[in-house]
Amino acid sequence: MAIGSTPFVFAGEETAIALLASRGHLIVAFAVVAAAVWLVRLIHDRYAENRALLTASRWLAGLVALQILLGVQTWFTRFPQTTLPTFGLRSTGHWFFNPELFRSGHVLVGAFVLAASAVLALEAWRRAAWAFNPAPLGQMEGAA
Repeated sequence: MAIGSTPFVFAGEETAIALLASRGHLIVAFAVVAAAVWLVRLIHDRYAENRALLTASRWLAGLVALQILLGVQTWFTRFPQTTLPTFGLRSTGHWFFNPELFRSGHVLVGAFVLAASAVLALEAWRRAAWAFNPAPLGQMEGAA
């Protein structure tokens, strides 16, 4: 068995599990973007009169867009390219090019996306609960 085919880390090489996790993260990211676009479009088309749903869906859309941008930037810092322009800022050690800043922002905005989707689900549930108006219950006189 060759050393390069083992799923362990040798001299800083990535493992097969890490590569699969990276690809899986990318596939789930595409699914989340597709679901968010579908949900925001559904809300804007069918429930345009409900300001709470519109506001929550706009926050979700904005946070997903920011999440995509931070994810792409994190990907670029993980696999640096020499052909991308740095405008001389990377050589000066500017704080904006800190890779941990983008990774931490990506994780933080991911938590905000989860929170925004929970708020959106609660607003939709609240709207559905108020739409369901059962007949008022009368007194149970003579039931026994």
